[in-house]
Amino acid sequence: MTRELPAKFRGVRQLSGHTAVPNVEKSLELMGIKTSKLKDLMDLHDETSGLTPGRRVLKGEPGEPGAKGSPGKDGVIGFPGERGDRGDKGDQGPAGPQGPIGRAIGERGPEGPPGQAGEPGKPGIPGVPGRAGELGEAGRPGDKGERGEKGDKGDSVCQNIHY
Repeated sequence: MTRELPAKFRGVRQLSGHTAVPNVEKSLELMGIKTSKLKDLMDLHDETSGLTPGRRVLKGEPGEPGAKGSPGKDGVIGFPGERGDRGDKGDQGPAGPQGPIGRAIGERGPEGPPGQAGEPGKPGIPGVPGRAGELGEAGRPGDKGERGEKGDKGDSVCQNIHY
């Protein structure tokens, strides 16, 4: 009795016209599985189960429980115990490498860069008055004033002078 593969496992037509079944057969053969043996197994399973393909059967009664297994290695593991006491202090380690030479007390290091300018201070108290200044340039003549009123007639001093 030769059984045909279900539709979902049949080869899919490819562009070249070949089916994908030979590729599956090659893959199975590379893994050491011969397709002829696989078909024989399927037939044997169908004969022993008494089932015909496509027919479902209800489940039977559950079987007898099996024998109890052998006990484990250590038995039942309990809860973890309390934390133990702290251990003894270890030995002193070797001395570390010598560090860089430091500065003597009161010795200052190199000058750093100048800091940011501070805020301007409060105005100071006014100073004492200064000394008198030097003599300045002579002033310019002013603008011509308005004409004055005519004065009283005076005595003639030049009456005897002839021109």
